[in-house]
Amino acid sequence: MIIALTVWEDRISPVFDFAAMILLAEIENGDVLNRRFVPFNPGVFNAGGRETAPERRPKFR
Repeated sequence: MIIALTVWEDRISPVFDFAAMILLAEIENGDVLNRRFVPFNPGVFNAGGRETAPERRPKFR
């Protein structure tokens, strides 16, 4: 099983709003086999979890 946890300031983030990273962890029989951090931009998703059209995405400077 692979799980994704949002991370903010080296902690698990309870909300997507402030997360800049996702921790992907592969777990089998209760053991973590592999993990990696992936950059995350929550602004590309809408409230339903679907990807927002590029023209409607927030512009970050």
